[in-house]
Amino acid sequence: PAERIVNGLPKEHAAMKQTSDDFLKKLLATFQVEAAERIKIVIDGLIRLEKSHNPAEQKDIVEALFRETHSLKGAARAVNNSEIERICQSLESIFSALKKGHTKQSPELLDLLHRAVDAFEHLLSTLGSAPSSEDLIKVNAITGALEKFLAGGVSEERRTPSAEPILPAPDVA
Repeated sequence: PAERIVNGLPKEHAAMKQTSDDFLKKLLATFQVEAAERIKIVIDGLIRLEKSHNPAEQKDIVEALFRETHSLKGAARAVNNSEIERICQSLESIFSALKKGHTKQSPELLDLLHRAVDAFEHLLSTLGSAPSSEDLIKVNAITGALEKFLAGGVSEERRTPSAEPILPAPDVA
């Protein structure tokens, strides 16, 4: 019976655990590659959004950013990375609000979006290890800032009066 025990587990369970660990390592490696590609698309989209003055083009860019962020959120959930998932959820909420015309594009918002992507990139670089307390503080700070922006918590002096909505407000008759 002693030879049936491996690492404190019955031999069959030890083999399943090893297979599970190997699968998780492969899944994390795949996630890291996919996430890096999607982050590059998001960064490029944010730069295009900053430069665009065409409302139709802005609408298309925001839609693409929303889809990329949504896909990243699902992938983060699949690898049990709640910090990346939280950042993606906050980004997704911002892009949804832009699509619906509930918030406006502004330099401050674009700065927040770039900061969120920077935090995401940092977390991706540390994938496979538990997030540090500093990482958790940064995630809380950026998701809090994005939520505050959505709630209208931006100081008036920092708002840009010339900021244009991505979608025009519907005509009220």
